[in-house]
Amino acid sequence: MEVEEFLKEAAVMKEVKHPNLVQLLGVCTREPPFYIITEFMTYGNLLDFLRDCNRQEVNAVVLLYMATQISSAMEYLEKKNFIHR
Repeated sequence: MEVEEFLKEAAVMKEVKHPNLVQLLGVCTREPPFYIITEFMTYGNLLDFLRDCNRQEVNAVVLLYMATQISSAMEYLEKKNFIHR
């Protein structure tokens, strides 16, 4: 990732404030590699959770809860004209 792209990504993260999105705490650009510093995710990230659940059955209540949380965050991003990649 180029420095300009990195800084653009950090600027976008700085603008988004939603309980279902990881919050930006800071950036480190003194020397490569550059870092984006985010809040600590106690239970890890969604991708790791889904990979770990691959071997287990996740009940409908948990799936519905996850879907509503994800939908809420995606709706917020869409209203701000951001696209999650």
